[in-house]
Amino acid sequence: MRGQVQTADSMFARVPREVLPVLDRTARLDLLDLYNCGLPAKAENCYGGQSELLRKSADFLLLRTSEVGTWQMKLLENPHDTLVMTVWCLEADGLHCEAGVYDLGWHKSRPVALPQPRFEELFVPRPDLSDDRNQVLAAVLRRMPVVMQWDDEGRRLVCRLGLEGLSAEERADAAGCTKHLSYEWKKGMFCRVEDEK
Repeated sequence: MRGQVQTADSMFARVPREVLPVLDRTARLDLLDLYNCGLPAKAENCYGGQSELLRKSADFLLLRTSEVGTWQMKLLENPHDTLVMTVWCLEADGLHCEAGVYDLGWHKSRPVALPQPRFEELFVPRPDLSDDRNQVLAAVLRRMPVVMQWDDEGRRLVCRLGLEGLSAEERADAAGCTKHLSYEWKKGMFCRVEDEK
């Protein structure tokens, strides 16, 4: 692997089943061929459902694994090596995300410091709500998971509170008092960046 330029295509073609159990190699290659030909990139997955390759660049890939799941892969360049980060999200009683970092042989990598935003960075009380309502919202949102996903272009890793498990009323109120924090991979670490206006 060393000395060879790795792309999202080559890494996705070689991803092992223990990292992405929902698709076998044939289905992954079919998805790549269809996407690269400009056709809808859909294939039957190992559970009888349908998966779709939604977006791909040289270093990023976004896959809809099922009706309730997505899988993202991002190549992280380092001065001396390249790492591969995956983020698998499943929506069931809320949104649950799991991240993994691997070397180019798909072995678990050395530990990488992933962003760990504090609750106070993700929650801002709404001035149009009463203090009591803001306190209730804060108590509810403290129990929500921090969701980590790449943006649609795979340029920034975005952290936010997962609101998917809330009632419609709580979600509507919480939408105005939660923030997204963005990070870019620079020189072997995740660095906080301001969102573009």
